[in-house]
Amino acid sequence: MKTIGLTAPFLAGILFYAISPLISQLIRRTIDDQLAQDADRSVPKYNPSAVPFFLSRPAIGDYIEYAIDVAQIIPGILLPLVSAIFAFSVGVNPIIPAFILIIGFIFGLAAMTWMLNSSASKYVSHKYKGGYSIATILTTVANLLAIIAIITLT
Repeated sequence: MKTIGLTAPFLAGILFYAISPLISQLIRRTIDDQLAQDADRSVPKYNPSAVPFFLSRPAIGDYIEYAIDVAQIIPGILLPLVSAIFAFSVGVNPIIPAFILIIGFIFGLAAMTWMLNSSASKYVSHKYKGGYSIATILTTVANLLAIIAIITLT
């Protein structure tokens, strides 16, 4: 039962990242629909060819997906960090939570730095099948490794 309690936050993180492409697509579609409605009501009439690319609807969609992923880094890393702190309190070998804390902090900082130094369009172009980003895949792997460490070392 202790192992289930210790791994639950990591499983929750994996579930969160598994559905993140669906959430991103829903938000992107909603904002695109709102932009289309606003374009229909605009005076003078909206002319897509007169809009520079960085203000176009596809570029705005890229900015939205980018912002969603960047905003998910901190909550996505905090869940495993809180779990690691909880593990300290229930008597798990201190090496495991210490390792998770250090790796989680380093990974979160590196991911945030990398993402904030990437352009939105370039970042979104690196999405994989199903809409999974590099950050989503790496965070899921990190959560899986934490689960494996807890199961094998407790």
